[in-house]
Amino acid sequence: DSYFSGAELIKNTNKLANYNLILLDCQMPEMSGLEVAEYIRNMNINVPIAFSTDYYDFTIKGYHYGLVRYLVKTETAFRDNIIECIKYVKSIKKENESLSIKVDGVIQKYRQSDIVWITSEKHYLVFYIKNGTDDSWSCSEIKARIRFEDISESLSSSFLRVHQRNIINMDY
Repeated sequence: DSYFSGAELIKNTNKLANYNLILLDCQMPEMSGLEVAEYIRNMNINVPIAFSTDYYDFTIKGYHYGLVRYLVKTETAFRDNIIECIKYVKSIKKENESLSIKVDGVIQKYRQSDIVWITSEKHYLVFYIKNGTDDSWSCSEIKARIRFEDISESLSSSFLRVHQRNIINMDY
């Protein structure tokens, strides 16, 4: 989506949390990018924000609002910097996506990046969750009474159904 001004953007408060990235210009009509970023953070909306500007003057103030990138328009690599910014936002989003699974009556959250593979056994799904951060393939098995169809929309694009009974995380 694009907006003519910062004021126009914040009129759509209900949409702000649904964005994957908000790219603000520091100098916009009605409200500056800094004012918009401050508004977004005061609303406790934790969406990644990047600033685009012609000047370095706003750098320190901008990072006060948790910016993911500061893009200077006059740099020859501006297009490449935007692409890199989008890739970075995708990587942090992917790393933090979670899947809620009800196990023995208790809802537990698991990072999708830790799920190696999911298989079906009778009326259950078995989730193989990677243990630790090392390169070993040690996994915990989590068994839950869920159907593939009930979780398939929640899984990130890293997951691929390779068989009627198996979904794998392509990152592994």
